[in-house]
Amino acid sequence: MRNLLTSLAAVASTLVITLAGTGCAPAWSETTTSNTPGEKGALTFEYDSCVFGCGLDRPALQGSAVTLEVQGGTANAGLVARLSNPAVGTIANQYYSCDEGTCSLFVDIETKQAGETRVEVADKTGALVDGVALRVHAAARIDVDVHGHEAAADGVFSVKQGEKLEVESTVFDADGAKLAFSHHGVAQVYADKGIVGPDDELELFGRSDVEKAVANRAGETTLALRAVGAESIVRFRVTK
Repeated sequence: MRNLLTSLAAVASTLVITLAGTGCAPAWSETTTSNTPGEKGALTFEYDSCVFGCGLDRPALQGSAVTLEVQGGTANAGLVARLSNPAVGTIANQYYSCDEGTCSLFVDIETKQAGETRVEVADKTGALVDGVALRVHAAARIDVDVHGHEAAADGVFSVKQGEKLEVESTVFDADGAKLAFSHHGVAQVYADKGIVGPDDELELFGRSDVEKAVANRAGETTLALRAVGAESIVRFRVTK
């Protein structure tokens, strides 16, 4: 899987360079790095929620879960991650994944409050191998995209009864930086699930930036998207 993503990333980089040369860089190209070297240069760190990789120059969303992939270890290294500031975040889980002899340490972090902490990776003796800063910011804005739909002049999305919907949230901090999160960073609150509700109740747990919904019956309703520090209201009009 890692080799596939690496190949896709190379293709994406080529496309970005080619299109940028013609003044047509795609909307999904970003200026953030694909990964962040550790302070000692021994390991690299990245968020695993980005398809083509993104480094820790992007802040994490307060009140969410993020998963970091730490590369540079080996299968028997026994590397263990720790955080220098538990008030900012705590490690919920960490585990190794290996592919063709190359291993990565994955670290699940629950972010608690805005601030900065160091992610430190130590060997089995407790000696520091490498570390990197992780910044956590509150949300200031949530941009919403209802896939395949444009809001009318009155700001309402018109959809058909029975239609499946995908509502994507992109969260930014007060400086306009896009915030990273893997799970439960954005809560979805339906005003009337009888009109528009979650497509699968099981997906209410561990959901990330895309909420799957369904238009159940005709009427008008709203969906509130909430993160720590920001809220966005989506208005729907369901017709038969």
